[in-house]
Amino acid sequence: MTNTSHVHHNPEDSSHRRRRVASTQRHATPDGPPERGGAHFETAGSLRGGRSVFLSMKLPRTMNIGGIDPVDLYLIALNSHDGTSAFRLLVSPVRVVCANTQALALRRAQSSFSIRHTSGARGNIAQAREALGLTFKYAETFEREAEQMIQARLTDAQFAQIIGKLWTTESDSKRSAAITANRADVLTGLFSDAPTNANIRGTRWAGYQAITEYLDHFAPVAGGTDTARAERVATGGTVTTVKARAFEMLAAL
Repeated sequence: MTNTSHVHHNPEDSSHRRRRVASTQRHATPDGPPERGGAHFETAGSLRGGRSVFLSMKLPRTMNIGGIDPVDLYLIALNSHDGTSAFRLLVSPVRVVCANTQALALRRAQSSFSIRHTSGARGNIAQAREALGLTFKYAETFEREAEQMIQARLTDAQFAQIIGKLWTTESDSKRSAAITANRADVLTGLFSDAPTNANIRGTRWAGYQAITEYLDHFAPVAGGTDTARAERVATGGTVTTVKARAFEMLAAL
């Protein structure tokens, strides 16, 4: 997981800074059940130019898909200082070999929980933990479906069909055709030749990992920096949607 931590030494009003620290402690501390379960801090940082902060905690459980592909489990807390978004807890499996973020919405398990910025929000953190089931129900569902995918074969032709369905275009321009061809080349290379897929080559799980690796590490991102790429992965949006569609499509083959 990319560490995008930023420490801001700002000469702003000290009371304002204390309120920010209190906000982070109130909404994103891992005290209580997660620590008793062995969780520990991994990263902390700011997003959206400092308007939001995040904390990530690595949970003690590591899933070993097919007995050969370890996937760590993280709990990520996201909070905004300006009230523009809810405080969120997200479950995020991360593949060890390449740091691919597996976070996606499974139809059969809740992977996130939101709390609006209200005076009673602090008391609802316990409800968030309960709703997430400390992430283990989600992990069990994810692991069960991943196990099925790693046992199933995926041909080059099937993978090409998945790519075509995930990224569609109605434009006939040369530029659009070039973008489509380049993306297909990168994805095919990740599926067929990337060392990160060596131990799972030719499986549906490898197809999914090729797609997540492309989205996390190769797909163009506004700003073009590692920080911008990390923000896109952390905040989800289109990237998470594409991952979820890919997972469902591959699982349904």
